[in-house]
Amino acid sequence: GGGLRAAEEARYPGHLHVNLVREARGRSLGSRLVERFLDEAHGRGVPGVRAIVYESNRPARRFFERLGFHPLGRQPAFRPPPRGAGREWKIVYGKEL
Repeated sequence: GGGLRAAEEARYPGHLHVNLVREARGRSLGSRLVERFLDEAHGRGVPGVRAIVYESNRPARRFFERLGFHPLGRQPAFRPPPRGAGREWKIVYGKEL
């Protein structure tokens, strides 16, 4: 499936997950939360952070890409695929700090 190798995982040991309710989106809250998390992780010596996003979730992918994350690999998702589609995948994003 293209998951991370041990060396890549060592470069990105921090893991980030963020969800905002629909009403909170579009007000830079997510960006500010992530930036604060990244600042804290950097201050604690974490060399890199990763986030995992469903491949079909284009808004979330654009969100992380705007914040400087880049794709590291792909993993199969263990949930039913979208209607009319094949297997669902997750994209593993990473950002060095």
